[in-house]
Amino acid sequence: MLQLLENDAKYVNDRVTLNPLDGLDLTITGATGLVGLNIICALNYYNNNFAKKRININALSYSKPSGIIYDIFSENSIKSIPGDLDNYNFIKDIPLSDCIIHSAGYGQPGKFLDNKIKTIS
Repeated sequence: MLQLLENDAKYVNDRVTLNPLDGLDLTITGATGLVGLNIICALNYYNNNFAKKRININALSYSKPSGIIYDIFSENSIKSIPGDLDNYNFIKDIPLSDCIIHSAGYGQPGKFLDNKIKTIS
């Protein structure tokens, strides 16, 4: 799977110009989800191969990265920040950034059916 993520990251970098992001601080929500993880991999690939000044990534996710994706989050430019975006105390402590990429979604339809209000707040 890691090779697939790296191949996709290379594909993105071959087609998208990321150098305007050099040196910026980015916050990415949903960092361990499908979309967020692929964004982080593409940015990490850029940092390791092309960046003149590294992009700093605040990787927000509901839970800590684990399993086969754990190593991705050990890169120097990636700061893993687990927490609940529905929790004000968590939100107020998120580091400031130049840009926020909101890729968090609700991936558990059963929980949505149990608590519809919390899933949209």
